[in-house]
Amino acid sequence: MRVEFVTVQKTREGSGGGIGEYTLNLRKNISKNKKVSMSEVYAYESYRKYHSEIYLNFGFNREVSENYDVIKPDVVHLTDQNLGLVARTLKRQKKSAPVVTSIHDLELFKVIEGKLKFPLRFRIYSRLTARCVDAAVLESDFLIFDESRVQKAVEKRYGRIKNQKVISLGVNNVFLTELKHKENKTGKYRIGYLGALQPHKNVAFLVNATKHLNSDFEVFIYGSGIERERLKDLTIRENIKNVNFMGFAPEDKKREIYDSFDAFVYPVIQGGFGLPIVEAQARGLPVILYKHGDIPEEVRKYCFEAEDPEHAAQILIDLNKNGYNEKLKKKATAYARGFTWEKTATETLEIYKKVQ
Repeated sequence: MRVEFVTVQKTREGSGGGIGEYTLNLRKNISKNKKVSMSEVYAYESYRKYHSEIYLNFGFNREVSENYDVIKPDVVHLTDQNLGLVARTLKRQKKSAPVVTSIHDLELFKVIEGKLKFPLRFRIYSRLTARCVDAAVLESDFLIFDESRVQKAVEKRYGRIKNQKVISLGVNNVFLTELKHKENKTGKYRIGYLGALQPHKNVAFLVNATKHLNSDFEVFIYGSGIERERLKDLTIRENIKNVNFMGFAPEDKKREIYDSFDAFVYPVIQGGFGLPIVEAQARGLPVILYKHGDIPEEVRKYCFEAEDPEHAAQILIDLNKNGYNEKLKKKATAYARGFTWEKTATETLEIYKKVQ
């Protein structure tokens, strides 16, 4: 079986992009099956390069079509819903291979509708890309969803989807290694966040929670994005001393970063699967969420849920004082370690066989 992966960015170790990591791990694990050969067509060499929305939405699909005639795949897998025009192009050119598309979220529609506040260029990008998502849903032969919340959102917007399945993401094997005893040399309770610094990630929630914590606590925020300067300004304005902005977290350093924390706070309002949640739990950390955040039910299990920043601070104070309940820790860690890329790849391969 020949499978052609179609991606926005070239997949490589440590790319930093969530969908890039999804594609990479999927390919690595499917490639263990010697009966499957895989190739990749990508729009951009680097995740960090500024994307040309015009090219991505209206030009890249033609390149995929030209490559199709060379590769002659049995299945085309679009690993990003924003490439849906590729499916439309292949169908109109009567290419015979079935198209499978992974749908990760519908956040761009919330940007268009004003439910998420983003700068103008993101709003323009969202409007351009919306037609790609429409094509992905309506023109693909099979849809794969990361989690049930997105599946329900797609069916609410587009109607009942006949050929679809929810296949959860996986935790990299590096996070499944043995947990080691932590030596806290500073004596401070270390609280962490790792992810993008974007409006919908709601990192200000964590910064505001820090106002209610004394000098026994220290916060480390890993990530980059358009909210970075605003968050720094917030710490200055509120005279918050114990928040550290650590910058982008390389993929090969993430386990070490998680292991440096005593607790993990992921206060997103809107988001995709929430892989940092299960990565942190797999490393034995208590995870605190914003209770009213739109987090998939698959990953919010065993998490602490805070009503507001002050409540989050109280949860952290209790954890520091009483420790992480050992029974809950074992359940959460075992549950998180059940999300594996091997399982994701096996279920995805079954879809390829089904649509042929």
